[in-house]
Amino acid sequence: MVWIIAGGVVVLVVLLLVMGGLAVLVVKGRAAQQRAFAELEAEGVLRRSGPVMVTLSLTNYRSARGGFASRYSARRSGKLLLLERGLVVLALPRGFRFAHEQTEVRLEGGTLHVSTDAPVSASGRVQVSVSLPDAEVWYADLKQRGARCA
Repeated sequence: MVWIIAGGVVVLVVLLLVMGGLAVLVVKGRAAQQRAFAELEAEGVLRRSGPVMVTLSLTNYRSARGGFASRYSARRSGKLLLLERGLVVLALPRGFRFAHEQTEVRLEGGTLHVSTDAPVSASGRVQVSVSLPDAEVWYADLKQRGARCA
């Protein structure tokens, strides 16, 4: 009987430690996200999408932080931010930056296709497709700021 109670206490303590550790990670993650958004706001956000589904494709991608993908494709929740200096695609949990002059854009119906062979602070090919209700406006803004037609 004593062993059962002791085992239950150990399980409870371990559970509390794990939950506490997860809570710390969530708080730190939110703080980092808020700092990143503040930095982007300081750069001057010209247009932002609401939450959208982003189709992301990476080929021979290598980030400055050491992330690597020879081929990767996913559909995730994200946001688009048009900045004075480029486009930022937040395909959670990652973000990708496109310099306007290194970006190719294409519009098919209401779907905006954006690609680059020179992502900011990375190498490789990044392709993003996203359906937007105002895709034509995003396309025109990107072209006006120096993006090339694909």
